[in-house]
Amino acid sequence: MDNAGQSWRVDKNHGGLESGQHQVNVSDEVSDLQAVVQALQAEISQRNRSEAVSAPDSSTGSLDLNQFYQEVPVGLCFLDLELRYIHINTWLATINGLSVEEHLGRTIGEVLPEVAASVEPLLRQVIETGEPIVDGMVEVGSSAQAGAERMFQHSYLPVRSDDGAMIGVTCVVREITSRKQTEEALRESEQQLRLITENLPAFIAYVDSTQHYRFANLAYARMFDHSVNDIVGKSVEAVVGRALYPSIAERIKTVLSGKNVDFERWLPLPDRQETCAHVRYVPHFNMDSQVRGFFVLITDITKRKRAESLLQKREYELAHAVRLNSMGEMVAEITHEISQPLFAISNFAKACTTCLENGTGDTMET
Repeated sequence: MDNAGQSWRVDKNHGGLESGQHQVNVSDEVSDLQAVVQALQAEISQRNRSEAVSAPDSSTGSLDLNQFYQEVPVGLCFLDLELRYIHINTWLATINGLSVEEHLGRTIGEVLPEVAASVEPLLRQVIETGEPIVDGMVEVGSSAQAGAERMFQHSYLPVRSDDGAMIGVTCVVREITSRKQTEEALRESEQQLRLITENLPAFIAYVDSTQHYRFANLAYARMFDHSVNDIVGKSVEAVVGRALYPSIAERIKTVLSGKNVDFERWLPLPDRQETCAHVRYVPHFNMDSQVRGFFVLITDITKRKRAESLLQKREYELAHAVRLNSMGEMVAEITHEISQPLFAISNFAKACTTCLENGTGDTMET
């Protein structure tokens, strides 16, 4: 790296570049590249060690490999057992701020003194153990552009000769600045989303197509007596419980078929009184219109339901009181209507009784 304009920093928070301790299996992408690179490095090594010029009929393969080496959109270099550059492609040389020729025959400490102390132990570890170290992170900062940083992923792969002897190390370097920036943007977006969802008066979650939680806000997790970290990755049945799950299983199938689902129910939650909830399931579609999962929005409507129940009770009591009052009025009216005839009949009966007792009943005028 050009000492005047660049600086290197090894990120020791990533596997593969932490004091030489992390050795992991080669990823599929690196594994595919490793076979080609090792074939290339073996041929280059043999050609550099040979004093004879290759025959014309065997040069085509070397030219094809060299062309691949220069055109592949990643950084490639081959270091011998002394960690000298035997070969490097233009992509990596440009990243280091030097020409290809300025690398060849020089050690990594001479070319990149800023990272040699961190990288050389890892390279020697690969040589000694024959095991690859992959996906380490190196951050590059530019003094010419304040704040400009580029991230590179390094993989160190052992190279052996045909007889199995260790002859050096291949370095595969890929720039992942855009990926890291995207990941950081996603993290910031997730933090903003979580900040919003944590302050909403609702229980929010996201469940994938396999019915496992991928997101839950704090209120949702607490509703089922879980932490946020604990709930993510668990199945719906494991979180809501075996008693509750059968009652929502069919609704989950419905939303995973691509239909919205709305319903209300009382939830027997742990360590809490029964909660009446309005539950909404909203399907999440991918670009191919396939359901990837669904969003869960639960609103606590317990107070509303209890208020509605109390209102219904009061309405019933009022209606009952109105009925009783109406019956009283009707009784009063009936009493009034029949009291006068009854009073007249009573008086006439008393008069008849008096006449009969006095013996004047025959002369009584009717």
